[in-house]
Amino acid sequence: MKAFLFEEHSSVLALWWERRVQARTLVCLDAHLDLQHVGAERIARLEECHSVEQVRALGKPHFLLPDGGSSYSLENFLYAAAQLGLIERLIWVAPPHARTAHAPDAIRHLQQMDGVRPEDLYGFKRTDGGWIEGRLLGLDLVICDYRDLGHLALPGDSLIDIDMDYL
Repeated sequence: MKAFLFEEHSSVLALWWERRVQARTLVCLDAHLDLQHVGAERIARLEECHSVEQVRALGKPHFLLPDGGSSYSLENFLYAAAQLGLIERLIWVAPPHARTAHAPDAIRHLQQMDGVRPEDLYGFKRTDGGWIEGRLLGLDLVICDYRDLGHLALPGDSLIDIDMDYL
């Protein structure tokens, strides 16, 4: 297994693109679900890229800067990855404050995200194992506690993303 460190973990999008990752499961340990909606015109710019340098150039260099011509950033690179076909299933290992054992609290957390409508959340359900499953912004989503990971079926080629704010 190879590990890569980035100052801004959204930079991993260019690495996944360069390595031609496709339709993977991503296990994400992050204090925030970085799955904000990205407009179609911004996704189209990513789809037109022919080199990893072009993909990197479309990334927002720092979260405090205005979006400008960027197509993805810290808060939405997972949505961009899903739209590019790099990931198809997201397992968000939510931090304790998201209270994944209580589905209504986790759903309220999702409702605070840009681009998510209440009707998008109707299909979410709590499983017998205690985690939450559904589909959000075109992506299969599992919300779980770290203790649930041993009970989930994870493909051997799953990706793992750990943001330091989780720790």
